[in-house]
Amino acid sequence: MAVAVGERLLIAKERATARYVGAVEGHDGTWVGVEWDDASRGKHDGSVGGKRYFTCQSAAPTAASFIRINKVSQGTSLVGALVLRYTNQLAEGQAAGDGQVYIHAGGKSKINFRLVGEDQVTQHQSRIDLLTSGRLVGANVSHVGPPGALATTAASLTQLDLTDNLVGSWSTVTDICQQLPNLQLLVLSHNKLSLPNSVDEARQQGAVQLPGLRCLVMNSCSITWQQVGVVQSYLPNLQELHVGANNISSLAVDLNHRQHDVGVPSSQLAGFMSLQILGLEDNKISAWCEVMRLAGLPSLKRLHLSGNPISAIRYPTYSVPPTALLQQQPPTVDPDEAPPAASSNTSQQQQQRPFPVLEALLLGGCQISSWSDIDQLNRFPALRECRLSGNPLFTAEGGYGGAGRRYEVIGRVGRLTLLNGADVKPRERRDSELRYIMYISADAAEAEAAGQPKQSEEETAASHPRLPELQAKYGKLRCDCVLYGSSCAECSFSAVLWLALADLMAVSGPLTCKPTAHMKVVKMLSVLALWAETCRVHNIASCYVGDTHNIPASSATV
Repeated sequence: MAVAVGERLLIAKERATARYVGAVEGHDGTWVGVEWDDASRGKHDGSVGGKRYFTCQSAAPTAASFIRINKVSQGTSLVGALVLRYTNQLAEGQAAGDGQVYIHAGGKSKINFRLVGEDQVTQHQSRIDLLTSGRLVGANVSHVGPPGALATTAASLTQLDLTDNLVGSWSTVTDICQQLPNLQLLVLSHNKLSLPNSVDEARQQGAVQLPGLRCLVMNSCSITWQQVGVVQSYLPNLQELHVGANNISSLAVDLNHRQHDVGVPSSQLAGFMSLQILGLEDNKISAWCEVMRLAGLPSLKRLHLSGNPISAIRYPTYSVPPTALLQQQPPTVDPDEAPPAASSNTSQQQQQRPFPVLEALLLGGCQISSWSDIDQLNRFPALRECRLSGNPLFTAEGGYGGAGRRYEVIGRVGRLTLLNGADVKPRERRDSELRYIMYISADAAEAEAAGQPKQSEEETAASHPRLPELQAKYGKLRCDCVLYGSSCAECSFSAVLWLALADLMAVSGPLTCKPTAHMKVVKMLSVLALWAETCRVHNIASCYVGDTHNIPASSATV
């Protein structure tokens, strides 16, 4: 039995990685030094009797053990697991040689179950050569099998799920893809993968171009973004990639190779030219400048960043050369800083906006706490979908919950059609934008009443960048008293407020109310909201405020 360093092993139903193979002083025979997946399972850290035999990736003092070589199992082959699984000798969730069938529950628990009606489907499933989708979850697959056997057994596979197995190297992935030329989707989540850290290392492991693969899932695989950057060079047609929960904190890639070495363009992210979906959830990315390293991907439409400690969003107001973006030289993270001077041979037509086609940006459960960061989303040229739930801005600010400020997100980001998984329909957009304008007015009036310095029109527009656009869309205020701190004997209100009030009225008799001229603006806005609800409930068609403001029944339509 030969065990290689780096090989994934099974030892009495516990998984580990071989870090050393050889003799141990004071003990006969051949021993395998292993690093356990469960770091509490071992007895030392690779050092015994004052001598270090190997070093663990884990910092835990009990991550390692020495096991006699005849006590370790190298798992099963992919070919053998497919045959057992699809001739009904091995059910999903059942490892080869294990008589029990189970499914994964919460944590490490497993639930045993019995299959019903298995005889009826056995004959159909036994035609493995016709199988297009294979699923081998928790089957302890560690290698492909005899040369050419996979191509003969399951040549029609286009989708293969190998979640929670013993796949440990990129060479195994290469072997799978080469023997399955029709394979487009490969799931490798919860496999501890040892990927190459450099192009030279990739060549030594036999890496080749894999043009057929379209979707690759490597969540919870203990990999780095540098390793992802190396293997992407060999995936020229990849459209979807998921690398969540890998403790990735930096998105920098340094391939440091000459173009003729591997036959790919010199751009650092050349393999991602076709990438449309990138999942980076539940990693350790905190700085937005790291995200901007992805800004030059020309086809990226969906970027999943939920669960990262990102606290700020920044988008530059200017364009940059595509070559700079593709070389992972992102624009400055300060969106208001002056753009760098263009070189003499770079025309404006050659400039590119960062994230040119990004339609969906998922930022749920991050650390965003400022409305100025939400304003940045309005700068993305193609953004249509966003997830922001679970951020401090929506869970703690002023006692508002996430749903309570949904209208403000819609008001600040003009192109959203899907927010937190819910459609933003035209009617909701109109109502939210009107409510947002009302909020700006009330906030300015409340600040004036508290004796705070008056804001100029420019200062208000800086705090609410979409305000000029919304004023052009719905009309400006009738006077400056509400927004800009000036005063008048009789407060006039924006035509927008009247439009919002009229839109909420149903059709029936009038309501008359004459508030005094000395009533605070904020209280008057509250009265307006009360009037609107009263009109809706009682089907009131017209509303008269004082002697000068009138909403006729003809305008009170929905």
